[in-house]
Amino acid sequence: RRLEQNGIKSVPPGTFTPYKKLRRIDLSNNQIAEIAPDAFQGLRSLNSLVLYGNKINELPKGVFDGLYALQLLHLAQNPFICDCHLKWLADYLRTNPIETSGARCASPRRLANKRIGQIKSKKFRCSAKEQYFIP
Repeated sequence: RRLEQNGIKSVPPGTFTPYKKLRRIDLSNNQIAEIAPDAFQGLRSLNSLVLYGNKINELPKGVFDGLYALQLLHLAQNPFICDCHLKWLADYLRTNPIETSGARCASPRRLANKRIGQIKSKKFRCSAKEQYFIP
């Protein structure tokens, strides 16, 4: 499914559920800011997921659960907020080194431009004092 450059703003629950045999989803260069936790549920054959160049600042924990065939994940060029809510993603990327586009944090400032998969879990914390930049 090639859906790049379509001005898509969100990926609702079960969007791709009817398409169980999908192997590749390219949602790059849209305006996606929100992805439902079960947006990709049941896609056991999916081996490539491209979310590059969107407005994603957080991903729901477990959004990639059940994607057993996933071999390629592109998350770069998204304004990720690397706080406690994204800790799971760093753990996931360390356990599954499939994200090859070099996804980086946009904020907080202390983590800006650092690769998510290379940041220690304990650095992903939520604190009232942090300054967040939300574009």
